[in-house]
Amino acid sequence: MRRVLKYDLICTVAMVCVAAGVALNMVYLQVLSSAGPSGLVLIPVAIGLATPFATWAVRRLSLFMEAMGVGAMLYLFGSGALSASLPFLLQPSTAP
Repeated sequence: MRRVLKYDLICTVAMVCVAAGVALNMVYLQVLSSAGPSGLVLIPVAIGLATPFATWAVRRLSLFMEAMGVGAMLYLFGSGALSASLPFLLQPSTAP
């Protein structure tokens, strides 16, 4: 239940931030329209669109780094187990 409330709070804060950004952008566009058209309008749009893609990339990178860490631990464990068992494995067999 606590986890759901946490995500609800995060979602509500995100919606408030988006609403504030839209309101500020509307004010910005109104002020800008009195001075004529400008390419600066695209800056907040680009930032707004880049944020989800950056978040996706960071999450993928994080998952990749976790997988690399697990792979390194498996490698070290396997290497240690093989090194420890190598003298036993190299003993000559006593077949009749």
